[in-house]
Amino acid sequence: MSKQKNGEKLATLIHISDLHFRSVFKNDKTWFDNIQNFPIIRGRLGHDYQTAVALSNKIYDILQECKGNIKESEINILKGYKDVEKNKKRPAAIIFSGDLTCAEDEKQVKVGKKYLRGKLSIGKKRKVGLNLGRDRNVISEASPGLLFVPGNHDTHGLSEMETVNAYRKAFPGTFPMLWKINTGKETKQIYFYGLDSTHNNYPMHKFARGKVEKDQMTDLETEIKSNKKIPNSIHIVFLHHPLTEPIKNAWMPQLKLDSRKNIAKKLREIGVDLVLSGHYHYNQFKPSNDDFPNHSIVGTGTQMFSEKRSFSVIDIFENIIYINAWIYNEVKQQFVLDENEEVSFDI
Repeated sequence: MSKQKNGEKLATLIHISDLHFRSVFKNDKTWFDNIQNFPIIRGRLGHDYQTAVALSNKIYDILQECKGNIKESEINILKGYKDVEKNKKRPAAIIFSGDLTCAEDEKQVKVGKKYLRGKLSIGKKRKVGLNLGRDRNVISEASPGLLFVPGNHDTHGLSEMETVNAYRKAFPGTFPMLWKINTGKETKQIYFYGLDSTHNNYPMHKFARGKVEKDQMTDLETEIKSNKKIPNSIHIVFLHHPLTEPIKNAWMPQLKLDSRKNIAKKLREIGVDLVLSGHYHYNQFKPSNDDFPNHSIVGTGTQMFSEKRSFSVIDIFENIIYINAWIYNEVKQQFVLDENEEVSFDI
């Protein structure tokens, strides 16, 4: 059960991850796609067309509500979103925590970039995409922003992680990357820090293991200490690889983040309020303790054959963060609120 929300809602975040776009965006599954539906290679599967369309449509509805562009008659469009506030504007941001592509192919990056930043044509004058436009480091209620980090699939073929690949050309930046949401309250700003967890040696990278370089952590600590001079500021870190062990096959060496316990402890020590990740392809939430920050992991948004495609809506209040999961319904071909996956974290 969620706790009582107190204070004003400052902002809404939409957390998506592991979209795994293919080289073309069209409504089909090939025979080769179907025979790949085996656990050992399922991680390399591409996006599902209908799910990608449904994801775009639902996010559009929620962003319209954040802008105050929703009429009384349209509230039911959100299908259970409990915090609809008609004509109440607030800032919103899309946090994308990596794996835009199947295998860092330039055509896959092009499809993914257009889906996030623009719109893709799907015939009969119909278009789909989040249309988030250019990068902005400061986000206000005027228009939603896009915050992003790469995943291991976005650098999959690289033997040298310093190589500038197609993803890094399309989404340039130096990590940790910094963003801020201007809440309109001088003493309640929200700061975001994107970490690149894809820099590992080549053998470990092929095992999908993550690594955050020490220089990133040093720079992150410096930035957070500086921004904490703003009273009551909120600090959110996101990276592709989670801080927790995977629920399934935890004994296996794959997928995990190197030095995850030390990183988690450091993030807690420097006052991070929430950490967001993807990578495992399922939802998982863990509240903070003395050595661990509040942590939310979101499932794959669009990958075909995945058991539970999802995204998270994160509402930030003055003293609490409230998260609910939206799950893709195969029958309805749309995302619906999962009443069984809602959580709150004190801040």
